Amino acid sequence: MASRAGDFDRLASAQRAGILGRMFAFYHALPPAGSVEPAVPQASTLPRGGGVCALTSADHRIVQLLATGSIRRAVASRLHPPEPSATSKRPDLRSVVTAVWWQPGYSAFERDWLHLLRARQLCPLDYIQRFSIAPVWYARINLAEPFPRWQPTTRLAAGDGVTVGPFSTRKRCAELIGDLEDLFDLCRYHDVLVRAPHGERCAYYDMGKCPAPCDGTVSMAAYRAALAASADFAVGKSQAMIDANRQAMTQAAARQDFEQAQRCKGRLARAEQAVRRFGGHPRTPDALDYCVVQRGPRRGVLRLFQVRSGIISGWVDAQPADRGEFSVICGALAAPSDKPCDAGPHYRGECIAILWRHLQRTGAGSGVYLNLRGAENGEKLAERIAACFSRSS
Repeated sequence: MASRAGDFDRLASAQRAGILGRMFAFYHALPPAGSVEPAVPQASTLPRGGGVCALTSADHRIVQLLATGSIRRAVASRLHPPEPSATSKRPDLRSVVTAVWWQPGYSAFERDWLHLLRARQLCPLDYIQRFSIAPVWYARINLAEPFPRWQPTTRLAAGDGVTVGPFSTRKRCAELIGDLEDLFDLCRYHDVLVRAPHGERCAYYDMGKCPAPCDGTVSMAAYRAALAASADFAVGKSQAMIDANRQAMTQAAARQDFEQAQRCKGRLARAEQAVRRFGGHPRTPDALDYCVVQRGPRRGVLRLFQVRSGIISGWVDAQPADRGEFSVICGALAAPSDKPCDAGPHYRGECIAILWRHLQRTGAGSGVYLNLRGAENGEKLAERIAACFSRSS
């Protein structure tokens, strides 16, 4: 790959051409600029369908790398010469671009993933600028730190710590952290906490919403236990707390302690609200195990992508009409793998951003996303996929 050989632009022209030939299935050379042939490729030379395409110069350098729903339309719009009287600063790419390379992508999910792969491989030094997708957010805490706290972040970190998410925006991530702080009476002022036990109590202690570890009213060990409980709640062990609050509310109401019952009711509502923020999706990146079903290259063929711990690892084409072979393929996708993943945190985060973007989409053509967590087998997964794509459903 180019990323292993160094910067793609520093390779010799012949080497760049060889790499492009291995990464793209199709190639079309353009006539020299200024020739009598049409400046823009004719309709018959480029496909109407979508994919990832690279516009390259005479020495096979990448001018533009893009994912599009119509290769023909995207290339034509970029290579069409700008109007002489136009006020736009759009560059005249036709004077630079001499070839078009493309790889078909039969769904928006596949095109986004292919775009990421080609950008990382061909433009390792600046692929972030060429591949633009909104980052996702995570709530993270490392209980091994001297003064732990929940923090919003866009980066996946290796090592110790609890990571919850993803979330589409920082605001949604911060709302979950606010829920945890209120539910478990956590410190809101970390700059005061780090001075424990010589800090000063804040107003939250007077309101009964903080045990004041900052001034030593409770020990850091006790406060760390509350943080650990909040982490358990955030990763999915929330039902026990919800049940306990519901029972406490019932008992308080039975003894006519309505003030305590009201407090339990408010805590219960806040806990249920925190659970709803996940929208039924897995709560941690490690639990993002999916079979992503998209349209295939021809009628009757589905393209199945395997996602493990948020990492898009590959795809296979399958025909649901062939039930026996289809069940075998689904069984291979559903089976857990003992093979360690060598993908770095950056690539994993980018895959999760793609997956999360498409999980939020609905409607025709968005594909089907089936969670593989639980006792899933090939035959059951094949039945679920077939039901999603049956004519009656």
